[in-house]
Amino acid sequence: LPISSDFDGDRGKGRAFLNSCELYLRLSPNRFPDELSKIYWALTYMKTDRAYMFTNRTLRYENTMKLPRFHTWAEFRAEFIKEFFPKNETQHAITRLETSAYYQGKGSVDDYIDKFKDLIDLSRYTDGLAIVVKFRRGLNPEIQNYIANMMEGRPDDDDVNGWYVAASRCDENRAANAAFHSSSRPLVNTRFPSNQVRFSAPLV
Repeated sequence: LPISSDFDGDRGKGRAFLNSCELYLRLSPNRFPDELSKIYWALTYMKTDRAYMFTNRTLRYENTMKLPRFHTWAEFRAEFIKEFFPKNETQHAITRLETSAYYQGKGSVDDYIDKFKDLIDLSRYTDGLAIVVKFRRGLNPEIQNYIANMMEGRPDDDDVNGWYVAASRCDENRAANAAFHSSSRPLVNTRFPSNQVRFSAPLV
């Protein structure tokens, strides 16, 4: 099957389901002769819980009115987003960016960057300077300070992608340096510790 599992209407899974549908539609355009075939194909995966209720309403409307409920994929998509995407995504993202909830913490830099990018996309922020300020605020302080004090190659304060690249590279360098120091530690002689002096037996 092109879609790995049925969709039950969970708002937390709506975006992933719609993305999977649209990717398959783009990869296999010849399998769908018209707009209605795309819509009915997607509905075949909406068979449980809230998704089933949506499908049932759609088919009941068509049986009653003798007309398609949605004439184009765009119409279906717009209604799907209203029904199955998280409500007030933009406001939730903005609110999260105003707290410390999005900070890197103990996670990796790459994970932090991925989650931060998603928040910025949902919040619809476009001002590079404001985005960089928020990115720096949530970044591991040691990495942030290192980038901010770089003598050469320091990204501009409104260069969002430059800060992403610099942070990722800095984290890679830190990991490589830690591995180097770990592997170059001198081996401890457990048989003859260095703080013990061995004496030869006296000659008789």
